[in-house]
Amino acid sequence: MRIEEKIKCLNELTQLITTNVFSLADIRRVSDSFFSKYVDLLHIGRIEIVSNTPKSIYDRQLVENKIIAYSSNNVSDEFIVKKNEVVNAENRGTSNVLIYPVKGYSFKEEEYEFIFNVVSLFHLYFSKKRLEFLIEETRYKDSLTNVLNVAGLNKFFSAINNSNEYVYIFSNIKNFKYINTIYSRSDADKILIAYTQKLSSLMEDSEALCRQGGDSFISLVKQENLKKYLKKLEHVSIKFKEDNLDLSSTIGYYENKEGLPLSDSIELANTAYAIAKRKNVSVFKCTEELNQKMIREKIVKAEIVNALKNGEFINHYQPKVDSSKDELCGAEALVRWNKNGNLVFPKDFIPILEKEESIIDLDYYVLTKTCEDIKKWENLGLTPVKVSVNFS
Repeated sequence: MRIEEKIKCLNELTQLITTNVFSLADIRRVSDSFFSKYVDLLHIGRIEIVSNTPKSIYDRQLVENKIIAYSSNNVSDEFIVKKNEVVNAENRGTSNVLIYPVKGYSFKEEEYEFIFNVVSLFHLYFSKKRLEFLIEETRYKDSLTNVLNVAGLNKFFSAINNSNEYVYIFSNIKNFKYINTIYSRSDADKILIAYTQKLSSLMEDSEALCRQGGDSFISLVKQENLKKYLKKLEHVSIKFKEDNLDLSSTIGYYENKEGLPLSDSIELANTAYAIAKRKNVSVFKCTEELNQKMIREKIVKAEIVNALKNGEFINHYQPKVDSSKDELCGAEALVRWNKNGNLVFPKDFIPILEKEESIIDLDYYVLTKTCEDIKKWENLGLTPVKVSVNFS
C-alpha cells in the first residue's frame, strides 16, 4: 500500500466525516459509502463496536452494547480487535472495535497500523456523535423511565402539525405512596418503569407519554384512540415478582379542538384532574364551559395586579349595632372593586384570588386602607369603633 494511497484515504475519510456527519444515521451512510469505495485498499468487510459502559449518566451499572458501524455482504469470520479505554474520573467502561476483513482475505501484520488509524478516526467521530445523541436523550427523556420529560413533550408538541387532533390527559397513580412504603425504593422504581412501559405499549408512534414528575403523567393521544386509552389507563395491571398489582389512576383530560398552546392544554387537563380528585371520580373531562371560566379567571388575575397598584379597591363598612342600646358598636370592612366606575362584588374575584397567594396582597391592602380610614376619622374628631377585617 503506497503512502500516497494512505494519505488520500485518510484525507477523504476526514472530509466525509466533518462535512456530512450530523447524526448516527449519517455515520452509517458515510461508512457504507467510504468502506465500499476503498474495499480493495482496506479489505474491511465489517466493523463492530462493542462497549461496556454505564446505562446512562445516572446509572453506574455497566451494560454491553454492540453496534454495527459498517457491514458488507462479503465478510470473513476472523477479526482483529482495537481496544480503547473509556477514560473518566473513575476510568469506568471499555470499548472494543472488531474489524473483520472481506471474505477470503487475511490482514497482514504490516497493514494493522494503517487499518487501526483509519478505523480509530472513524470510531472517534462515531463516539462523539453517540455521546451527543446520549446528551440529547438526557435532555428530553426522563432519567428513570426513559419516557419524555416536560422538555421532550414540548419538543414533540412543536413538531405536531395539527394539535387539535390530540387529547391532553393528566393522570396520577392513586396511592402510589403505599407502593413506596411496601417495597424498597429500587423495587418501587422498577414498578414505575414497568407501568410506563405498559402505557407506552398502548400508544401509537405519533402519540406521546411524558412523566411530569413523581407518579404524575401527561399523555397526548389521538382523538380516535381516547376511549380505548382511558379504559386502559384507569386500571393498569403489573406483574411484579410474585405480586399482581392493579395501578389505578385519577384522570383529567381536555380535547384541544381549538388548537391551544401546550401549556394551556395541560393546565386545562390538570384542572379537570383536580376536579376529578375533589369529586372522588376516576375520570373528568374539561368542558368548553370550564375552559371559558378559566379564561375569565386569567383575565381577572391579570387585571387585579394593576388594580392593586392603582388603588381600585375600596372599603365599604358594614355597621354593627348594639340593639339593646341602639348604638353603633363596631363595623366590618368589606372590599369592593371599583372597575372603570362599576362596582365588582367579592364573589366575582375573591374565589379566584384564593386559589393563589395574591389573596394575601388583597388582605393586607384592605387592612392598610382600614387603618388609614380610622386615622382620618380621628383627625375629624370622631371616636372610631372597632373594625374587623377578614383574612382568607
